[in-house]
Order: sequence, then structure tokens, then C-alpha cells
Amino acid sequence: LFGDPSLQVRTDTPTNMTVEHDAFITIGSTSFEVVVGIEDALCAISHNGELLGYAYTDENGNAIIQFEPMEDVGTVDLVVTAYNKIPYITTIEVIPPIRQPAEFEPMEGVLIRYPFGISYDIIAEMAEDVEVVTIVASESEKTYVESQYQSHGINLSHCSFLIAPTDTYWTRDYGPWFVFNGTTGKIDVINFTYNRPRPNDDRIPEIYANNQSMNLHYMPLVHSGGNYMTDGHRIAVSTDLVLDENPDLTQEEIEEIVKNYLGITTYHIVPDVLGEYIKHIDCWAKFLAPDKIMIIEVPPSHPQYDEIEAAVDYFANQLSCYGTPYKIYRVYTPNGEPYINSLILNDKVLVPIVESEWDDDALASYQSAMPGYEILGFTGSWLTTDALHCRVKGIPDRYMLYIEHIPLKDQLPSDNGFLVEAKIIPYSGESLVNDTPVVYWKNSSIGWNMVQMQYKGGNVYYAYIPPQPCGETIYYYIHAEDASGRSENHPYIGAADPHSFEVTPVPDIWVSPFSFDLVASEGHIIYENLTIGNSVYAGKNLSINISCNGEGWLSFSILNATIEPASYINVTLIINTTGMSIGIYHESISIWSNDPDEPLLIIPVNLSIVYENDVGVLSINFPTYAPPGL
Repeated sequence: LFGDPSLQVRTDTPTNMTVEHDAFITIGSTSFEVVVGIEDALCAISHNGELLGYAYTDENGNAIIQFEPMEDVGTVDLVVTAYNKIPYITTIEVIPPIRQPAEFEPMEGVLIRYPFGISYDIIAEMAEDVEVVTIVASESEKTYVESQYQSHGINLSHCSFLIAPTDTYWTRDYGPWFVFNGTTGKIDVINFTYNRPRPNDDRIPEIYANNQSMNLHYMPLVHSGGNYMTDGHRIAVSTDLVLDENPDLTQEEIEEIVKNYLGITTYHIVPDVLGEYIKHIDCWAKFLAPDKIMIIEVPPSHPQYDEIEAAVDYFANQLSCYGTPYKIYRVYTPNGEPYINSLILNDKVLVPIVESEWDDDALASYQSAMPGYEILGFTGSWLTTDALHCRVKGIPDRYMLYIEHIPLKDQLPSDNGFLVEAKIIPYSGESLVNDTPVVYWKNSSIGWNMVQMQYKGGNVYYAYIPPQPCGETIYYYIHAEDASGRSENHPYIGAADPHSFEVTPVPDIWVSPFSFDLVASEGHIIYENLTIGNSVYAGKNLSINISCNGEGWLSFSILNATIEPASYINVTLIINTTGMSIGIYHESISIWSNDPDEPLLIIPVNLSIVYENDVGVLSINFPTYAPPGL
């Protein structure tokens, strides 16, 4: 008859919430973090109408939903509700707990094959920093290669051998793929059917896994390493060759396979742009970082110009794993120069050059796109569709110190500073050391500063970059070290190419006090002070309009104003109790402003009318006063 007594009635026009969370939940996980930015928002996860877990946001607007180990249910629903807010509803994908590392992540080694397709100079360069694993056919061949390495000055302490028959030197195409297994904390090998009739080559992933005592999984897909690149954050790219070579599978079925075996949730399968038979992505595009892609550039007269520029347009309109459009870099290849077929090996980039007038420009293109990296050019028997990258396969550091972080986008000014969070996993099993992790930050006027990160739980750490004025650009990177001797940054190269964001130039309102509780008797006029300011970190003037519900006993000395940054005004509240009966009265001051974060502030005013002799204190917030001139 009287309705649901638990139903909350809205007291204002509901507004949208800004809700942040991961796009997926891994199988076996028991918690999920949601950032809403407001307190007491209800966050709930369900599947087919069954509630799996819920939590309310804390004073910082964060909630961690706890639930039983997540099963392979496909998707779950996330609903966030809050008072006077429009509900947020979305679907979260549940995926296997695996992650495929990218080429630009820490590498412990490379896999090559003798007879070689690369020079001893390249091998010597790689052996300076990582282990060079050479596939040889026999012990005698191993002995011969060792003698060659020694005569060419190659560091033999960084060389090992895998004895196995092979058909070709294209280890990139047939070599093992790798995934980090979140259940075991170890790196596993992924095998697949090599897209060439070369049985010896096709067995190398299995032989390598057995040699290294790694778990081996067979992915039921015909593929080639040269036609695959990943960003290390569950996004991958191949040309449509993968569709041609798996005619019995739909694209949806292929996407499901790479999700289950590689943890890939976004698989860009794009038209090949070169018109060549090989149709490999590494002949014309390359991930340089999670949000950077390099694509070849040709003159407008080139027969494939339109196709190449269409690919550029496509990727420029896609979102990276950071939620930002890809940064597209170009390398000029007017005559089919193979510059794009390079190898990223930790802090070095090995680029195939052809003694052309365009070599220097190509190296400069890499240096511009990858500040802080050592860019090295090497000649060889290179072709447009077959160069350095095709003939070397990177081996990820199985004990890497992994830092996962989504860089901050442009931020509104905040008195609390700017929250930096990162998941940090030392796969070595060793502890973090030397008071790390830390955030290094700087702005346009001061050099690098350091803030130590605090442990939040679940391998997640956080820190706040101190408040900065509007319009300021902040540069930062995360640094961590562990007891295995590993030292890593995010982004990988650290200070030479840090993350950055701008403090958006906006007004930033503040008020004092937040409410009034007044006591008065009938027949008096009393005055209270409300201070409205624009933060010292604001970047624009604050425009305000003040009003109330119109009960008749409350008015203001100022109804609208413009306040410069780092300034404030005092508004006199005029309370006229003439003719008011004994009792309690309520009003609300509405302050509308151009602050995008807080466009409307509500200041409650509670007035108790008592007998004259009962008036002891007219305000519990601030003493009453008469404004100047009254």
C-alpha cells in the first residue's frame, strides 16, 4: 500500500559516474578492483542473475569485490550504483590466466640456427648481453660453430647449443612461442603447426621445451611467427594469411583459440598491404611499445601506396591497451628496403640496412620513435620480405621482473596528487629490494623527484605524485629492483622516454564551511560567512552562481562572481527570523560553477528557532558577525 520502504528517493538529477576497471577477469582469480571516485558506491558482479560478490567503495572511491575462485564462465556482469547517479552496467570477459610477452619486453636470449642467415657481427652483438642459443645438427657441428665463434670474438660464455635437425634458418617463423602461466608462475612454450612443409623446423618448439624442461602446449592453428606480433597486453596483429591457412576455422573460432592459448582478447586480422606471397606482418609493421606501431612508408607512386596508407588509417583509429590511440611512426622504404624487419633486444634495436641512401634516415626514424635505445644497423643478405627479424627468435626472460601499468591520461587538478598504480611480479620469486618500487617524476621546472610506492595487495603498489598546477606537464616512470639482480622500468627505457600527462587547465572550487547549523530566536537578522575559492592549482577562472530553495528567510550578499585561481570571496549569508515560529527549518545553498569535477555543490543550512532566553550560540560552525558597514 505504501510502497517499498527501502527504496531510496533521488533528490537531484542523476549524473554519470566515471568507473575504471580491468577489461577481463582471469580464471581462478578471487577479487576484482573497481575505481569509482565516490564513496559508498555499490559494485556487484553476477553471472546469469546469480550474485558472485559485491563491495562498497571506500572513502577514496575504491572497491575490491571478493568472490570464490572464478570459473570459466565466459562473461560476468558488473553493475555499479550510487546515490543520485546513473547506474553503470557492463560485461567483463573471463579469460585464462596467461599472458604472452612482447618482443620489447626483457629477453634472456635469442634462438638462431646454423648454417646462419645472419653475420657473425650480429651474433657477437647479441652475445654481449643475452644468451645466444644456436641450433646445430650434431656434436661435430657444435664444435665447428664454437671454433667459429671464438675466432670471431664472440663471447662463448653467453652461448649454448640445441642439437636438432632443421630445414631452414627462419627461426622466427617456426620457433617456440611463450606465455606466462598465472597459475604456476612459470613460462610455458606454445607449439603450433608451422605453415610450411618442413617437418624438422616444425618440431623445434617441442625439442626446445623438452631441453629447457618447460611445459609444452599445442595450439591447434596453422601459423608463422613472422605473421604475428603482440603488445604483451592481450592485443595481437596478423595479416589475413591466418584465415587463408586455416580454412576450416571461422575468424571467431581463431579468435577463441588465441584467447585460450595465448590470452589474446583483441586480435587484429588485417589485409596484407604488400601484395607479396609471404603476407607476413613483420614485413610492413612492428610494435615498438604497447602504444607505438611503426609502419613502412612509400612514395605515392608506389603500387601499394593506397593499401599501406589504409593500414595506417586503420591503426591510427584503434585504441592501444592504454586506452589511447596508437602512436604511428613511419620508416621510409621507397624501394622495398627491409628496415621494418628489425629486432628489438632489450635496450638495443638491430636494424637491417642495405647500404642505401635511405639507411641513415631509417636509423633516425627508429631513434625518434624509441629515445634512449641504442639503434644499430647491420648489412646482410636481406630481402624485402626476409631480413634480420625473420632469422632470429627472441627468448623472453623467464625470471623477468614484470611491471604492468596503465599510464595516466590528462588529469584534473587534485589536492591529493595523482595516483600511480602498478602490478609488479618478480618471476624469479625473489623479493623487491633497495626500497623499490618507486615513481620518478618531474615537471617543466624541476628535475627528477622520487616517491616510494606502497604495497596495496595482490602484487599491486601505489604512490601519489604531488599536486601540480593546471597546465603543467608531468613526466614519470616506475622503477623496481629485486634480489635476483634484475632492475626494470616502466616504460622499459625509463627516463629517456617517460610517460607524461597534463594537468588540465580547469577551475577547481572549494568552500568553507560545508554546512551550517544555526540557532536563533524570532525577530532577528543574523549574518554568517561562506568562503568560496578557486584552488591554487586551478588553471582557469571560476564562475559561480548562488541560489537557495526560496523559503524566504535566507539571502546572500553575492549571487554570482568570477574568482581567479588562488583566490577566494566571502559571501555573507543573511538570515532573517522575523515572524518565524519555534521549530527547526532547513534550507540548501546551491553553488553552480564551471568546475567540471564539481559543477554543483549543495551546502545544507539548518536553523533552529528557540525562545530568546535559550539562545546561547548562534552558530556552531563560525561565530556570527556583522559585515562591514552594517
